[in-house]
Amino acid sequence: MEKLNVSYYLSERLVAKIDERSSQRSGNRSQQISDDLGKFYDMLDDGLRSALDMLTSDEIRMVIGIIKSRPTASQIPGTNAKMELVGIVDPSVASRIAALDDIACYALWDWARTNR
Repeated sequence: MEKLNVSYYLSERLVAKIDERSSQRSGNRSQQISDDLGKFYDMLDDGLRSALDMLTSDEIRMVIGIIKSRPTASQIPGTNAKMELVGIVDPSVASRIAALDDIACYALWDWARTNR
């Protein structure tokens, strides 16, 4: 894998958490960030796949439309993604969304807000 130089600002609280995790493993902050980001995006991919497999194409279009019509569509509700989704969709879809885990709901919300 090609190394890229990237510069980001991270809060002190987040850096402390990363350092704590990296000290338990390799001791390398950059490697820990890379590993954690890779795992996070793998979880999002798996969650989105689960969510899309559970819904029909019409239901997916409905979810996209509902999310995009919200005034705060660009903001992902984070840990409240499941509760938010269940509260804004039809009851028949809400029961299936409620069966998804939080990561799948977060991934669905994130994907829907950027989908065309």
